[in-house]
Amino acid sequence: MIVQQIYAGFGPIGAVLEPAAIMSAAALAFLLRGRRAFVPALTGAIALAVALLVWVAVVSPANPQWTAAGPDTVPPNFESLRARWEWGHAIHAGLLFVAFVSLGVSVLWDVPARAVAEDADRAVDERAT
Repeated sequence: MIVQQIYAGFGPIGAVLEPAAIMSAAALAFLLRGRRAFVPALTGAIALAVALLVWVAVVSPANPQWTAAGPDTVPPNFESLRARWEWGHAIHAGLLFVAFVSLGVSVLWDVPARAVAEDADRAVDERAT
């Protein structure tokens, strides 16, 4: 219970960053519509939105119970509360990982093949000189 107190600062930061990440990923998907990078960008945006929903539905309701208990007491439903909190965070983290990989793939897929070839040619020329 004492360790739970370290999470107090995460709320204000996450309340700004997660919605901003969802909006940024959605904007990327919108800009990539019609390209092969659209599907992974959309997947990333959806994964970010679902991750936030999981946090709101599963983790957030447990947080006030931790706060109400305080650092010196244990809530009466500690085992189920802890399981809910841990599984909620694990699912949230898994969805964030899916979003990260999907958005990375979308950006890499959108790099024009010609630009990659030109960079490779430039690198060969630099090594030759």
